[in-house]
Amino acid sequence: MKIKLSVIYLFFIFTFISCNKCWEMQYSAPNEIAESYCKNMIPGNYWIYSNQDNTKKDSLYFSYVPGEKQGEYIVEKMCAGWYQRIMRLYSTNLFTNSLEARYITGGVEGRTSLSIGERSFLGTFNLVFYPNKSECEFSFKDKRLKMNFIDSVSINGLTYNEVINIGDYYLIAPEVGLIQYVSFNLADTFYLEKFYKK
Repeated sequence: MKIKLSVIYLFFIFTFISCNKCWEMQYSAPNEIAESYCKNMIPGNYWIYSNQDNTKKDSLYFSYVPGEKQGEYIVEKMCAGWYQRIMRLYSTNLFTNSLEARYITGGVEGRTSLSIGERSFLGTFNLVFYPNKSECEFSFKDKRLKMNFIDSVSINGLTYNEVINIGDYYLIAPEVGLIQYVSFNLADTFYLEKFYKK
C-alpha cells in the first residue's frame, strides 16, 4: 500500500512540475509580408509629405516609449514569447495628436500585428498579417476587412508595387511604409515626397 501511495504521490508531483515548466518556448518569427511593409517603422526613419498643390507639408516619425520593453518578451506561464516594438507615432495631419504604435509578432501561428491608437483603445487601427496574404486583414474601430492589395501605384514620379490600400484613406508600400494618406479632418490628401532611412 505504501508503495502505491508513493507512486501516486510521485505521479502528482511530476504532473504538477510538468504543467508549470516550459519544455519548449513557442515563437514565430516576423512573417515576410509584415516585415516588408512595417520594418522601416522605427525611430530614426522619417517621411516627408505634401498635399496635391504643395501648400501644406507634413512629416511622420516614431520615438520609443520610455519604460516600455522592446524586443524579446517572454511569458513563462504561457510558454510563449514574442517580439515587440512599442513607439509613439507623430504627424501633424495624420491624426489629431501623437498615438501609440505597437508592432508585435508572437505565438505559433505566424501572426504579426501593427496597432495604432491610444492605450485605452488599441486596435482603433489594426493591421494583421499572416503568412498567407489572402488572410491578412485590417480593422478600424472594430470593423474587420480584408486587406486590398493593388498591383502598382505612382506617386510623385515613383511607382510602388504590391501596395496595401486601406479604405481609400491610406496606401502602404513595401520597403517604404505609408506613401499616401487622407488628413484626419478629411480636408487634404498627402503624398510621400521623401523617405529618410537611417
